[in-house]
Amino acid sequence: LANGGTQIDTVALLDGPLDEREVAATYQRFVATARIAHARIDFLGAAFAAHQAKSGASFPIDVRIDGGRMFVTANRSADARIRPGDEIVTIDGRPARRWSERYRRWVSADTDRLADTIVEYRLPALLWLDRGSRLPFDLMVRQRAGGQFRTRILPLDAKAQAANATGRPTPFALDPGRSVKMLAPGIAYLRPGPFYNPDGEAWDNRAFVAFIDRAFADFAAAGASSLI
Repeated sequence: LANGGTQIDTVALLDGPLDEREVAATYQRFVATARIAHARIDFLGAAFAAHQAKSGASFPIDVRIDGGRMFVTANRSADARIRPGDEIVTIDGRPARRWSERYRRWVSADTDRLADTIVEYRLPALLWLDRGSRLPFDLMVRQRAGGQFRTRILPLDAKAQAANATGRPTPFALDPGRSVKMLAPGIAYLRPGPFYNPDGEAWDNRAFVAFIDRAFADFAAAGASSLI
């Protein structure tokens, strides 16, 4: 409400009957104008998951957005020429930067970098919301090794994406688990993992706190002076 004409602009979008997903998307677009990451509704997750559960197709490439540029992190399309580190220059003839900027309208985020990070991992769902799942994607790809090429990528279901991923280079995957050890005399290593509880009530932090307390007690007992 504090953002000038936002309320009027949002109401102007309501020019006909909307289904539940469209109502939620319109409301999220309004909520996102606050530019606060936690001021959001999960309007897309359940709908996209239901689409995938019905063997629905989606964009088969994972990306990282850096300075407005879109780089491939994993390729599950039928075109094996696309490799991690390549840059997607355009999608359907429009610069990749324009797509990420377009989808920020549905993203609640305090900064542009955070907005890009959210768009990164939601890109297949956002493309599905915006374009549906039947149209192919025309890409211009700039190869990390040099050169560039055009390709047409079809949306694929999860089974087809998994089959295409077999035998291809995969990006580095960080282990989300917790670990603690001494690497060398005086040097301790701690991977805290998620601060929430992944095995039960999410905000019950007692197991996490106990893990951290034990880790530092063990470090002190081992004479650690440096921590990684």
